[in-house]
Amino acid sequence: MPRSPGADARPVVLALVEDRVGSLASLLLAADIAAAQQARLHVAHVSTPRWWWAGMAGAAVPAYLWAETDRLAARQLRDKVAGLLAVAAPVEWTFTWTPGTAHHVVTDLVSTLSPIAVVVGAPRRHGLRVRRSLARWLIGRPGVPAVVAPA
Repeated sequence: MPRSPGADARPVVLALVEDRVGSLASLLLAADIAAAQQARLHVAHVSTPRWWWAGMAGAAVPAYLWAETDRLAARQLRDKVAGLLAVAAPVEWTFTWTPGTAHHVVTDLVSTLSPIAVVVGAPRRHGLRVRRSLARWLIGRPGVPAVVAPA
């Protein structure tokens, strides 16, 4: 994909994180890879769509409350990421919080960013937002070097 003249042409390392210790620890690995490759680091979190939660709760919750909850959670996670990256190898980084299903969001991010590596902390239990199946799917993608760290 052609880039605009002012676009940063440096490579990108994509790190997928959750608000869990193991997942955030994999962020340090992603920062090391980005520093070694003189790349930018893009940290992304995929949030479960709120209508799933509403169905499980059995109660109607106004959309503005879900939006405010997401904004607060995104701010808190971004602050945690900033704290961790402050002690890691110095890299330029960006952060996105995106609602959706992991496979769709990651497909879009990989298509948009063309990362040289994708780092994901794979949880040991099934049923979490970034499941082992996402890790296996990433490893099977042509042209996407994936690093899967146990989380």
